[in-house]
This record gives sequence, C-alpha cells and structure tokens, in this order.
Amino acid sequence: MQDLTVSRRQALAGLAVIGATSAGVGLGTRALFSDTEEFSKNNVTAGELDLKVAWRKSVTQVETRVETSSEYPTPTNDVDAPICELADVKPGDHGVIEFIFRIDDNPGYVSLLGAEQADEENGQPEPERGALSESIPVGREGELDELINTTVSYGTIDSDDDVTAATRAYTSSLASLIGLGNVGSGVILDGDGSASVVDILLGNATPNAFEPGTKHGLRVEFEVPRTVGNGVQTDRYEFATGFFGEQARNNETWT
Repeated sequence: MQDLTVSRRQALAGLAVIGATSAGVGLGTRALFSDTEEFSKNNVTAGELDLKVAWRKSVTQVETRVETSSEYPTPTNDVDAPICELADVKPGDHGVIEFIFRIDDNPGYVSLLGAEQADEENGQPEPERGALSESIPVGREGELDELINTTVSYGTIDSDDDVTAATRAYTSSLASLIGLGNVGSGVILDGDGSASVVDILLGNATPNAFEPGTKHGLRVEFEVPRTVGNGVQTDRYEFATGFFGEQARNNETWT
C-alpha cells in the first residue's frame, strides 16, 4: 500500500485556525483553508501554489436557508469556512454545501478537511428515550452526527454556477466524514474526478493532481433519514468544512 498522506502537522495547519473542536462553539466563522508550497533543503523547488475557494450552503428545515461566501461564485483567498449548525432536526431535513475552487500557478493535490464544533445531547425527553435502547445511558454527546447520511461528489459547474453532482466520491455518516477530514491529510480528492476516496485510502488508486487555472466543483450533501424518528429530537451538531492544498511538482508524498 502506498503512503498517500502528508504529515499530520501540515494537515492540522488548516484546522488550527478554528481551535479545538469543543472550544469553537459560539466563536463565529473561522477560516478552514490552507495551501502549502513544497520546500527542499530550504530552497523553493517548484514555484508556488495558490488555492482559492467559494461556497454556497443550503439547509432545508421546514424552510430553506441559503448562505454563500462573500464573492460567490468567484473563488478567492482568505475565505471563511462554511459552518453548519444542525439543531431541532426532523427526519427528512437535509442540506448541501457546493464548493467551487481553483488552483493557480502550479498543479496541486487537494483534500477536504472537517472539524467538529459542537456535539450535544441536551438530555433525552420521553419520545427520544423511547426511540433508543434503554441500555444506552444519557451521555454528553448526541447521536445526530452518527445517524445523518452524507455523500461527497465530484461536481460539474453549469452556466448558472450551480455545482451538480457528477461522480460520487465518498458515502458515510456525517461523523465518519468529519472524523476522516480531521485526520492526516483529510479526505483525499482526485483531480480527474474519478477515483473514490475509499480506493485512494486503500491504495487501489493514486490521486491525480488538480490542474491550475480551472474551476473545480465539489458537493457535500447530508440528510436525516426518515427511519430516525424521535432518536435525535434534542441533539445539536455543528461542523465546519474546508480544504488543504499542496503542490504536485517534486512531491513524492502523494504518488
């Protein structure tokens, strides 16, 4: 199996700006984007990498709430990460984050990052207790993130700047996606939009670099299953997503 991860220090550089996962509650939006140049013996060996991002977030709970980055759909530097707060959710509630990103100067590898901001049980009223096993004690963390279905897809950008799903890259619970996005280099993406995250992790596929000067699309979709019932009645979960980029030239770590 090939080594497909950058160092933990490099990946965490993109997460450090939002603080510890439990300390970020109520602090507002924090940046969750990082790009890195490759150095060898203190010399720049292959120029620079500039990762620019734009996003649109849409969450439907009775009504639909839409937020965008400041200059959406234009990818820019220093973009605040989209933060999703899920509370008082019901079966069927859903949302999507559409990302448009561009790399300038040099080809680069890109991965999706994730950070948990809050995970709260808020007690268990009678309807919720009835939906859970009596052998599971009331804890400090809720079950919402573990029960939400999540899909990451490579997207195409249409004439209206909508990011439509093209190829599915990863399917999991929201807890698994955010957990993977907070370890190593995060959720490694393929520049050709064909290799799945799982194949890359298992060494069955090598990630291709994203070409510079071209806008790329990514969709992160999540939904509360109809089968959940009252099991997450009082739970609250908050998370942030972002990107890590590293240039591809003279880089043996990702290949």
